[in-house]
Amino acid sequence: MSFTDLMRAAMKGDFEGVKRSLNQVGRKDENGRTALMFAAASGHADCIPLLEEELRMQDNSGMTALMKAAYHGKTDCVRLLLSEAGKHTTGAWSNFSPGATALMMAAHENHPEIVQFLLPYEQGMIDSNGNTAMWYANKRTSWMSDNYQVRRLLENEGSERASPPPQGPAFLQVFATVGDVEGVQKHLDRVGYQNLNGTTALMMAAEKGHSDCIPLLEKEIGMQNNWGWTALMWGALNGQTDCARLLLSEAGRQSTEKWDDFPPGATALMIAVAKGHSRCIPLLEKEVRMQDNRGWTALMYAVHGGHIDCARLLLSETGLQSSKGASGMPKGTSALMLAAARGSTDIVALLEPYELGLRDSQGNTAGHIARANPRNSKELIALLERDSPDNLALRLLPPAVDITPLIQAVIAGDREAFHAHLDEAGRKDTDGRTALMYAAERGEVEFVRLLRTQELRMQDQEGRIALMLAAQHGEIGCVKLLLEEADLENSRGESALDIAGSVGSKASHHTRCQCCALILRDDAGAGVGVGRHLSVAQRKLLTVREALSTAFSGDDAQHAENAFANIIAELNFLRQLTEQQDRNTNAAEIASLQRRLEEKDAEVAAERQEHGRRIAELTTRLQERTDELEKRTLELQTSIRMPQPILTGDGYTLDELELLERNLTTSLKTITTSRAVLQSSSCIVCLRNPKDTLLQPCNHLCVCSDCSGQLKGQPCPLCRTPIDNTVKVHL
Repeated sequence: MSFTDLMRAAMKGDFEGVKRSLNQVGRKDENGRTALMFAAASGHADCIPLLEEELRMQDNSGMTALMKAAYHGKTDCVRLLLSEAGKHTTGAWSNFSPGATALMMAAHENHPEIVQFLLPYEQGMIDSNGNTAMWYANKRTSWMSDNYQVRRLLENEGSERASPPPQGPAFLQVFATVGDVEGVQKHLDRVGYQNLNGTTALMMAAEKGHSDCIPLLEKEIGMQNNWGWTALMWGALNGQTDCARLLLSEAGRQSTEKWDDFPPGATALMIAVAKGHSRCIPLLEKEVRMQDNRGWTALMYAVHGGHIDCARLLLSETGLQSSKGASGMPKGTSALMLAAARGSTDIVALLEPYELGLRDSQGNTAGHIARANPRNSKELIALLERDSPDNLALRLLPPAVDITPLIQAVIAGDREAFHAHLDEAGRKDTDGRTALMYAAERGEVEFVRLLRTQELRMQDQEGRIALMLAAQHGEIGCVKLLLEEADLENSRGESALDIAGSVGSKASHHTRCQCCALILRDDAGAGVGVGRHLSVAQRKLLTVREALSTAFSGDDAQHAENAFANIIAELNFLRQLTEQQDRNTNAAEIASLQRRLEEKDAEVAAERQEHGRRIAELTTRLQERTDELEKRTLELQTSIRMPQPILTGDGYTLDELELLERNLTTSLKTITTSRAVLQSSSCIVCLRNPKDTLLQPCNHLCVCSDCSGQLKGQPCPLCRTPIDNTVKVHL
């Protein structure tokens, strides 16, 4: 029978061509070969399920598709053809006697992985001459590659064989891999099958992005392979967002074994961002703040891979630190430290406000790590100038996982977006924080002024208010706008005044926090404090007056009304008086504090100038020292070039003298050779300059142009012929 279009397509791996020619299934060529055999021999595993009807067919020599795949080392095809295991050839073929098996062919051709697959089903089988697979493995000639692994696998070859697996379980996976919905539907009875690695058809469909196959394979959702990977993880690996949307019920699962660069405990989110797939992040918010078995977060994976787009979307993970050493970094590593170690200036700028002051288990901050790397730029090191444990209070709180567009605008400092979303004021994020809190923490006075009317006195899940965050960061302008929150406390019983006063004296913003504390202390003191108490008393009297208005009638009611009016008027006068006194006092104290702040700034500027002068001086001295060392090095090299004679053997051991003798002998040979070369090319008169002048008429080249002028009329130094003329030559 002739070579068919189906065979041609199978040989080329033309999947669509095979599907178009399936009406030719079962046909053989003149040697009895089928399209399945051609596909297997060529390694086109995806075509095999389409040719299922040709399984277990044999050619004129008794060869099966499995034998063809085993002989040519096509492992993926062997996996799909194991149902043919156990068959023998019927005639001699190549180097194999009749009765040969697929295992014998894999053993002879040194395919250890295939030998491992076939061994349970064909061990102990012999050919017509009584030869085993081990015999064929030993039959290889010496020039062939070493087959130690194969011989090791066959050492304990037994005689008990397992029955070949049923045909087709892996075909479902192949159809899922190529996205053939019709093929998947045809093999739905195989749903749930896992190969030797534990892989399912659903995992393959998700990895390749065939979302239309996923609903058909939903029974496999939740299954994990040998490393604990789910279909969602495989989809995340390649950024298949359409597939990920259909597999979100698997979110939160973690791997159980190391695979590739991913340790146990990896999540789909970590896998996605490690590859830079930022579009997957919003889908996998459930996995934000999860950590693998090293304590790494998705943010750390993003930073390690240099993916700043992913890092921007994972700021809610800032502040977390690793629990084990990994990738050359110690326990306690933060995302900022990873960015500093790899020299990612843009990522350092992004993370510094959220992680400054953190230390790893060795006591190093990101600033220490950056300065220790000579390849890091001055710009990067400058970004970490304030990175010190003393400045922990300056760290911004990590944004919540789910924040409103208004809060996003505040974080980004985007005024246009802020005004566009101002109608969202009053809404909280998933941590209970408001836009006002984010604005106060960042010192955004304009935003605070616009938000305080709607978000004042709101508290987050830990009882924090905007005033506390402003006081902690020394944002004086924001503190002044938020004084109406001064009486509130957080869940630990701390007030804004307590928080401002707790900032350490070594913190770079200590003076600003002192100023905030003074403003808060004055607000709580006699001046404004009394005024506030008078206002409260005034409101209570008004309430009592309204209650008593119904208890009296006639003249009594009028007398009571007049009495209350007089008391309220007196209280109002006292309140105004205390408020005026407070304003005067505050103005004087704030002016004094402002002067102190300016003096401190001047001191810092002077210190910086002095440091700059000192650095310049040290740099000059270092350059002078470097020049001196270079000069001494040159002198030393010159002295080494012309070693002094050894006048005594005292102090040398016998071994050292023998070594010295060998070195001197070698040196003498080199000197003799070099001198001979120099003599052969140097002027025989001055022995310095190269020979470059021809003497005539004898034509001897033996002197330089400098010496030739003295030789006219004189005999040639070599042949004694009188010299009439000289000619300079260029060699």
